[in-house]
Amino acid sequence: MIEALVAGKMIAQAVQKDSTKGMPYTLARVAADSHTEDSVTVSVIAFEHDAQEALLQLTKGDHVTLSGKASPKLWKDKQGISHTNLEMVAHKVMTVYDARPAKVLT
Repeated sequence: MIEALVAGKMIAQAVQKDSTKGMPYTLARVAADSHTEDSVTVSVIAFEHDAQEALLQLTKGDHVTLSGKASPKLWKDKQGISHTNLEMVAHKVMTVYDARPAKVLT
């Protein structure tokens, strides 16, 4: 795994689930622009409470920045076309809702 900072848009609403031990986690999918015209799909899982809460407040199309450990993956669809994917364990999530107004100097 590598440390990564990824910015993109939510593909869909995040979903919270419980592990077999009853611990909550949150799953999300983000589309991040790549160096080509295509975007890379980021499959996100968050275990930390603050990261989960931030993801759950977002809706499809919202901008998000994620920090955490990531692993690139390559897969082929039914037509044999290769696609890239990034799997990420998000530790920190930053959204536009986190922004604070700038202080005005007088």
